[in-house]
This record gives sequence, structure tokens and C-alpha cells, in this order.
Amino acid sequence: MFRLVLGCALILSFFFSTPGYGEEKNGECPSDSISRQVEAGLALFGEQDGEIANLKDRMRHYDVPGLSIAVLHDTDCIWTAEYGIAREGTPVGPTSLFQSASLSKPITAMAVMRLVEQGALDLDEDIQTYLTSWALPKGAHSDEKPVTIRAILSHTAGFNAHGFPGFGPNDTIPTAADILNGAAPEYSKAVVVETAPGTEWRYSGGAYTVLQVLMEDVTGIPFPQLMQGLILKPFDMRNSTFDQPLAGEDQALAAHAFDEEGKLRPTHIYPTLAASGLWTTPTDLVKLLKNLHASYRHDTGVLSQASAQILMREDVEGMGLGFAVDGEGDLLRLTHGGSNKGFKAFLGSWPARGEAVVLMTNGENGGPLQHEIFRGLSGLFGW
Repeated sequence: MFRLVLGCALILSFFFSTPGYGEEKNGECPSDSISRQVEAGLALFGEQDGEIANLKDRMRHYDVPGLSIAVLHDTDCIWTAEYGIAREGTPVGPTSLFQSASLSKPITAMAVMRLVEQGALDLDEDIQTYLTSWALPKGAHSDEKPVTIRAILSHTAGFNAHGFPGFGPNDTIPTAADILNGAAPEYSKAVVVETAPGTEWRYSGGAYTVLQVLMEDVTGIPFPQLMQGLILKPFDMRNSTFDQPLAGEDQALAAHAFDEEGKLRPTHIYPTLAASGLWTTPTDLVKLLKNLHASYRHDTGVLSQASAQILMREDVEGMGLGFAVDGEGDLLRLTHGGSNKGFKAFLGSWPARGEAVVLMTNGENGGPLQHEIFRGLSGLFGW
């Protein structure tokens, strides 16, 4: 089941380009070539399998208003492109912010590894050692089978709460602890351990929300500021924030959410920050992945090589820590998908090859379109 879910998320991605937005690094980026081949050469699937279509036509077909993409090619070349609208009357630009949804999870995993490197956390310690503001409900966990940070990161801790619906702009926004306790509107069920830790893979945004509270308890720093210091600033992610809701200039840069018919819908707020709260751009995420590759290959990134390898090592079938993992050596691939209301996102990363892709859309039907685009770029780059 896991491979199927993330396989679908993996196939969720890749798109076109507008000449002029490409960024060249240490060599020639084939921006115009990529743009022509992707924009005019999408390979369709399903009933139209084998046909070739134009990207703009497919965006209209799926009622997807806006797309933003970044590709890391051949270690250093970063190619970016934007298309459509971020909001009514405003085109998608290089600094347009999109909700990354569950792409927040692998970013949170990287922050955890930084705290491990600093000696503040141990991946295999009982999380009750660290929690002070919230208590883990009694349930399937025990002294013999404690809940650990490693288990949370690999979705084997046994928690319920696959994901969260978010809150409307006029709703009262609860704290993460309120959500965990089941005391928040729309979140009627408390987050608990339902199966013995370590016995099965069970995707849980609730578990990552527990981790969010734990990280705040250990450091004494609110999660958005903590992530700024651990990840966003060190990885040079200048157009990214975990603030929910957005304010000031970030609010002006934010893409709006659109429904499955391409109509404007309320953009929801996600206080479950570690699980689904990151606003960012594909370029910022590709810069982070490029740095992670440097850690993995040469021990020259923000994370140590040992930490990068721990993240990328299979903990359970198909899952590392934060990332879905498959293959090994030159074929090692990291992926993750993201889905908030009105936003779809995807990342794919080939650390040994120095290749990566991030795609973000503000349309509910972004998934099938991303599938078509990813197929085209897979053929182009040999993924």
C-alpha cells in the first residue's frame, strides 16, 4: 500500500517552462529546449495514452489555474518556470508562495536531524522524555514498545490522524495541543497511538503534530522561528515561511486556492505546521535538495553526511525518515507528495545523480496534470 500511495504521489509532477525564468549555474542550462519539449510535448495517459498534447490545453482541461516548477539538472543547473495565475489578475512569478502541504514533513525531518546533531534529541529515545506541554495518551505504547522520534518520522509509531482539513480564514485557529487533544473545531478525534509502535506502516500527520509540540518543548522556541533558524536561513530559503496565517509581504505573495472547477475557494490555514504548514516556492525547495545532495555525496552541506544518509536509509519498506525512498546507489530516489485544499505539490530527488524536481500548483486537479508532465520530463532526463 505504501509504495502505491507514494508511487502515485511520485508520478504527481512535472511541467513546462516560460523562457526567461531559467537560472544558469556552473554551466549551460538547456532552458529553451526543456521549455519547448515540455510545453508542447506532454505524453498523455489513460484513455488517450500515446497522444501528445500542449501544456496550456491540459491546464485548461484540468481547470488548474497556476503552476510553478524548479528542476535541478546535472548537479548545478537550476531551471525554473511559472505559468498561469497565482490569484485573480496576478500571474505566477518566481516568488509566488504556494502551500507545500505534506512536503513539510521531510523538511521537518531535516530539522530534527539538525537537533540530533546538536545533541538536543535522540532518534530512539521515548518521546515522553521530551514532552512537557502535552502528555501522550495511554494506549498501545508501553515501556517495552515506546514511541520514538525515528518511528514518527518513518510513520511507524502507530498514531491515527492521517491528515487534517485545515481551517477557514474566519475560523478560530486552535493550538497544536488543542488539535492533539481533539478539542479543536473540525478535529473531533484526539490523536492517539492505536497500534503498537514499530508493528506497521501507518501514515500520520497527527504524529508529526506531536513532533511539532515536542520540538517546541525541547527548544522553547515557537515552531516557525525554530524552522527559520534550523532550515530556512541555513538553506538560503528566502521565500519560505512556516507562519500560519501569513502576514504582511508574504500575504501579498501568496497564491490563492482554487477548487476542482477552477473556481476561487477559501485558502485554508494549517496550524499543523510540521505536517502541512510550509509556504514556499519550488526554487527554495530545489536549493534545499541541492544542499542535501552535497551532504550525502561530499559531506559539504548543512547536514552532516551521516545525517543525510540516515534520512535516506530505508527504515521500513519504501520509507526513510521523512522521505519515501527507493533504489540505491545511482538509482537512489527520494519522493514526497503534498495535498492541501486547493494546493498540490510534489518533490523528487536523485541524490547520487544531482537531479531534483519540485512542482507546485494552486488547483485541486493538479495531480493528473503533474502526472503527465512528470512522464515527459522523466523521458527527457532519464528518470
